[in-house]
Amino acid sequence: MRAQRHPSGTWHPRAMAGMTGSVLLAAVVLSTPAAAQSPAMDPIDDPIALVVIGDSIPHAGFCPQCTGWVERYADDLEARTGRPVEVRNRSRNDSATLPMIRQQVVDDTSLRAEVEDADVIIVSAGYNSLLPDPTVDVGCTDPGWGSTDADWVRWSLTATTPQCIQAGFDAYAADYDTLFGELVDLRVGKPTVMAAINVHNGNRAHPWLAATGLPQADIDAMEAYMTDIYDRWNVMLCDHAVAAGFECVDVYHLFNGPTGEESSAPWTIDNAHPSDVGSEGIAGLLGQLDISGIATTTSPASPGSVPAS
Repeated sequence: MRAQRHPSGTWHPRAMAGMTGSVLLAAVVLSTPAAAQSPAMDPIDDPIALVVIGDSIPHAGFCPQCTGWVERYADDLEARTGRPVEVRNRSRNDSATLPMIRQQVVDDTSLRAEVEDADVIIVSAGYNSLLPDPTVDVGCTDPGWGSTDADWVRWSLTATTPQCIQAGFDAYAADYDTLFGELVDLRVGKPTVMAAINVHNGNRAHPWLAATGLPQADIDAMEAYMTDIYDRWNVMLCDHAVAAGFECVDVYHLFNGPTGEESSAPWTIDNAHPSDVGSEGIAGLLGQLDISGIATTTSPASPGSVPAS
């Protein structure tokens, strides 16, 4: 898929419609039994470390006049806990794909040190990994696919198969497992709020599709094709996030509507990066995360927490 013009995904197709503005229920807090925790500290003297990892969706540079969702969520945490929040925004403005972000978490020692000290970890990864992409060695590949947007649409509709699409989902699911697993391993035994932002469809009703000059029937077929890909991608992403102990934040249905068939334009500055309205919406979803495990440094394990092994 066009670099969101960027697409991607793998999970059994479970319907997510009707979840607009909601947060999937899942185990969120990695917590140590109370007896093993460190002595109490005055919460006012104990800053919350918020680490954000991923692509450019959390990067505020695309809308300098906006208040980004990372800053908004940090303000919300500060207001709700009475504790200062230290933000370490490690999002990337380099079209980082899911495999690139996975490898960053594996290899970047400075990032890993920040994660080891994090109280809250937010991950945004997958927007730049789109299925099908004939130019990468994932799923459906074809060196002879063409070169234009119209070529990509025709190739997607006529040359891809369910088998190669599923192979792509499987490959990216493994990337998510590594990404989430590395982060969990760095925080085992420590109370941590961990959440993954799912992927909105910046291609929906985007002007580039009409500019291909293809017949409307082909454009309509491609819109339906992409909606199915994003539905499945986000089911895959959320299933693997939840299995790892993350909470999945449903930005997809906030930006693209309950059926995934609405344009993200009202929420973004360029169909991809959040506007003030979009950032406010994402921060509102993040505000629903359970932070009881980090409200103080001595909170007992909460229901649904994952104790240290």
